[in-house]
Amino acid sequence: EQVRDDFAKIHNDGYNPAFDIVTLLLHMGILAGGWYLMKVFVFNDSGMMSTHLAAVCIALSLMLFDVFMTLKRKLLVPTIFSFFRLGATGAFLYIVFVELGKLSDSSLVTVLQDFYRSQIPNQSNYYNKEQIITALTVIAAVMLCGILISLIIWMKKRLRVNNRTDNMVRRKAAGIYRYFAVTLLCFAVFFGVKQFIDRNAYKSEYLNAFETVQQMSENCKTAEDVTEFIRACDLDFKESRNNSGELTGYSYLSNYTQIECDLTPEPAPSLAAALDPETDEILNNVMLGTGVPPQSRELFSVTLTVNKYIVKKGNSSLTLSQLWADEEDEVYLSELTPFKVSAGEAYDYYRNILPKNFSFAVDNSGLVDKTCYFTFYIIDGDFSYEESREVVFYNQKYRDLVARKNQLLSVIRKHKDLMPYELSKKTKAKARIIDYSDDVRRLYKKLGFGTLADDVEVTITRYMTRSGMCYVLDKEKPPYTAVYFFDTKNRFFTSDLLNDDGVGTEETEHTRSLTIQGYHFDRYGKCYSSAEHVPFYTRDGRKYYFRSVKRSTGDPNIGDIKEKYYTDRKNSWYPESQCYVDEDGYIYFNIDGSLKYDEKGYFKSPSGKRYIKATETSWYDDGTLAAPQRKTKLQKALSGD
Repeated sequence: EQVRDDFAKIHNDGYNPAFDIVTLLLHMGILAGGWYLMKVFVFNDSGMMSTHLAAVCIALSLMLFDVFMTLKRKLLVPTIFSFFRLGATGAFLYIVFVELGKLSDSSLVTVLQDFYRSQIPNQSNYYNKEQIITALTVIAAVMLCGILISLIIWMKKRLRVNNRTDNMVRRKAAGIYRYFAVTLLCFAVFFGVKQFIDRNAYKSEYLNAFETVQQMSENCKTAEDVTEFIRACDLDFKESRNNSGELTGYSYLSNYTQIECDLTPEPAPSLAAALDPETDEILNNVMLGTGVPPQSRELFSVTLTVNKYIVKKGNSSLTLSQLWADEEDEVYLSELTPFKVSAGEAYDYYRNILPKNFSFAVDNSGLVDKTCYFTFYIIDGDFSYEESREVVFYNQKYRDLVARKNQLLSVIRKHKDLMPYELSKKTKAKARIIDYSDDVRRLYKKLGFGTLADDVEVTITRYMTRSGMCYVLDKEKPPYTAVYFFDTKNRFFTSDLLNDDGVGTEETEHTRSLTIQGYHFDRYGKCYSSAEHVPFYTRDGRKYYFRSVKRSTGDPNIGDIKEKYYTDRKNSWYPESQCYVDEDGYIYFNIDGSLKYDEKGYFKSPSGKRYIKATETSWYDDGTLAAPQRKTKLQKALSGD
């Protein structure tokens, strides 16, 4: 007994709590880090249920391992520390249970179904607090049972009343807790792997739907074709019917994939809906006399979209990020110049990037086989924007009409200084004067301008060629600036500027930019649909982008203001007023304010180098820098130059 007491005294006096303090702090740090990562990347992401379950299994496994080690060591201080660790882990579990409840509506059946399928539940963001507290109470009871066993055995040892039964109970309990800890750890690994499989399954599902809609666009020319295609399709489409029971379309919704087939689209709004019958008749006569063809009607449309509305995190969703384009796709997309390729080539090019939205429509114009729309959601770090591209598949009839129009246009451009009757001889067209003065007089009287109605005379001269193509000049004598072409039998109508080279100017509240065939280009001739997506390059290859940020002034009389910057999408932000482009096409930051405006639209440095304001910089499609537009006195006064 004396030897036993001496050894016990040596053992107890030799205990050092440093290890347990370090492990306690480490345990708390891991829980805090796990909570932060879950909050940033996982919570509110509907497709991350497997990650929630993996976190639950890891937390429970930590608890069980903690109790196992407590039973193994049989010491007082580690046992007391276990209460702190269990409390912290319980708080972490409560947070995860709440988020898991939101995803599953606190339905245990929904949670269990996640074992064998990759299906995002239709949750309503509801969680049952009583269920969560009950679950945590049961877990706490199981864990406290093991700690109390360790504490009781320690007390019996101190009182020297322990026996073999105590040791056997302790070993059995430690074995049970260890077994379940390892089992839950295996489940955590399973759910981690399953989350990876789930994310790929969501993407594969969307890819399959994208391929299906592409095939539909190639094979379906009528609404009946769509119905036949869907019935033979492996996707589970649901029918949509109106109140009369008539079939109006089909829909498919699964996880992030949504397809809508509209077989009876509403006609586009017309003037007739807003005007009385007489006024509508007058305007209709005027439009027909001018050569504007009747509006074509859409027969059906099919749209594939990413259903992102089930995820509160939106663009930052880890599962949805599988379906967004990134910086590499952004560069790839800008490599194609749409007006330099055929519709088929553009279509094949765009479908190499998984679109956020893909749709096609067929109408009754007789000139277009189908019109396809691609919308890409591009994310680069915290920056995101939508890039849209349209592809129109014109048929041979349209191409023939365009060829006739181009022949006429070339003749008119060549002889644009001739009088109309002389020009008509060159184009071999017959002039026809259309008088719709009566219609305009009736309209004036309806509008209350009766005193002016009798003096109104409105005529238009329309020139018709032997091929059936008509044109109308914008003036009665040269110089003409525009000419309108139409063929009413085929609903063909277009206009051309006689001095048009496809170059125009687009002005927004942020930028003023050169456009070529409706597109914008950067220093290297890459193509963008919006001026605000065009990158500006530094000499060392870094890229800067325009960014408008809304700031609250806190003053209700002023409201929010928009601040404009150029940024590398990382840490560098420069106010728009400091950003210029030099004559080599590289961005320059005028931090010291040394540049001064001259009368030719440039800004000059003290050394004589010339610069253009970044928001007014443009390039041609070959990467050549465009000269700046000279500002009026009013523009200079408003801009502060």
